[in-house]
Amino acid sequence: MKKLAKRAEEQRVSAPIGSPIPEVTVGIDIGDKKSQLVFIDARGERIEDTKIPTTPEAFQRAFEYRPGEMRIGMEAGTHSGWIS
Repeated sequence: MKKLAKRAEEQRVSAPIGSPIPEVTVGIDIGDKKSQLVFIDARGERIEDTKIPTTPEAFQRAFEYRPGEMRIGMEAGTHSGWIS
């Protein structure tokens, strides 16, 4: 997780002046049955870490009430097409 925090800090610092930076970055580890979502704030602090079923309904519920823009990083695999 320290690597993710360091990357978030590097990206925050290296963004062009005046460009909007999402307040939240989400890392998604996709599994066949369960997926893990880790939400990190702009300072690189973990604000939420949760596991959800790998279903369209679960992903819809996980993101539907979150305001604002987010940067999302996820692995490429069997499920990444419908998740993206």
